Amino acid sequence: GTPVANRPRVELEALVGFFVNTLALRLDFSGGPDVGALLAQVRDCVLQAQAHQDLPFEQVVEAVRPQRSLSHSPVFQLMFAWQNTPAQRPALGGLTVEPLASVSRGAKLDLVLDLEEGEGRVRGRIGYASALFDRATVQRHAQYLQALLRGMLRDEKGLPIEAIPLMDDDERRAQLRRGQGGLQPQRDSSCVHHRFERQVRLTPRALALQAGDQGLSYAELDARANRLARRLVELGVKPESRVAVVAERGIALVLGWLAVLKAGGAYVPLDPAHPQPRLAFLLDDCAPPVVLASAASRAGLPDCQALRQATVLDLDEAMAEPLQAQPAPPPEVALKGEHLAYVIYTSGSTGEPKGVMVEHRQLASLVDWHCER
Repeated sequence: GTPVANRPRVELEALVGFFVNTLALRLDFSGGPDVGALLAQVRDCVLQAQAHQDLPFEQVVEAVRPQRSLSHSPVFQLMFAWQNTPAQRPALGGLTVEPLASVSRGAKLDLVLDLEEGEGRVRGRIGYASALFDRATVQRHAQYLQALLRGMLRDEKGLPIEAIPLMDDDERRAQLRRGQGGLQPQRDSSCVHHRFERQVRLTPRALALQAGDQGLSYAELDARANRLARRLVELGVKPESRVAVVAERGIALVLGWLAVLKAGGAYVPLDPAHPQPRLAFLLDDCAPPVVLASAASRAGLPDCQALRQATVLDLDEAMAEPLQAQPAPPPEVALKGEHLAYVIYTSGSTGEPKGVMVEHRQLASLVDWHCER
C-alpha cells in the first residue's frame, strides 16, 4: 500500500481538509523480471492506481471482501510512503511554530517504509510491528534494501531482481559458518511404541500409568496392549488402517492408543462428549474397520454408516481380562517412519473438520525433543 494526497485538481490544493487516501499496488515478480522490466511494471501500476485515487480504500475492501482478521490490516500489510510535500512552517502572526516529533503508539501495519529527499540525500525510517520483528531484524532489512538498490544501479548483466545478492562476502561467510555448526545428528528412526518397549525392559515394575486409584506398571500395560494389538491384527488392522478410539481420559484410552500403534494402525481419537452429528461425520470420514470404545462412551455412539460396517471392541473388557502368566509378545508388523501413527481432526470452525495425518517419524521426533528437554 502507499498513501496518496488525493488532490488531483489545482482547485483542491489550497483547500483545508484531510483528503489522503491509500492505494493498493499489486506487483508481479513471476518470470524473474530484470531491473528495467520491474521499474516499467511499477511505473504502469502506480499510474493506473493514481488514475483511480479518488476511490476510497474502504470501498476497495468491501468489493474485494478479503478474509478479515484482527491481527493484520486487510489487502496489504506493507506500506511505502514517499514524502515529497514541501515542509513549510505556517506563519501565524507573531507566533513561533515548531513541529512536534511524532510519537508512535503502536504499529498499524507489519512494516512501513517512509522516505524523503532533502539536502541532496534520501533519508528514511522504518516502522515495524514488534510482535513480528525485533530491532536487529529490521536493521538487517534496511541493509538488504540498500544492497538491492546498489545492485539495481549496477545491473551489469541484466540480472533478474531475485538474483541480486543481498549479503556482502563477510556476512555470507559468517552465515555459512553458523549453518555448518548447527547441524543436528539424525534421530532414532524407530517408532514411539518401540521406545516404550525399551522402557518396559528397563523398568518393568515401575508405575507407567495412574488414574485415580487405578494404575498399571510398564509390564502390565505392555502385556495388555500386546494382547489387544494381536486382536486388532486378527480383525484386519494393518499399516495405514485407521482405528477410532472413543473413551474418556484414563488408562483405557492410553491402552487403546498403544495397542493400535503396536498393531501397525493409526489411531483416531474421538471425544465421546462431542455431539453425535460431529462423531458421525468423523467416523464416516475416516471409515475405521475397528472402533475401540469404553462402555460409557459406547452408548453415545451415533448410528452412522461407518459404525454399522465396523467391528466395535470394548476397552473396559480389555482392561478387565486377567493377565496370563506368560504374556503374548507384540505382533510382528513391518512399520516405517512414513507410516501413519494417528489422525487428529481440526475443530471445523471454518468449515468441515479436516483430518491431520501424523506419521511415526514426526511423532518420534517430537517425543525425542521432549526427552532431550
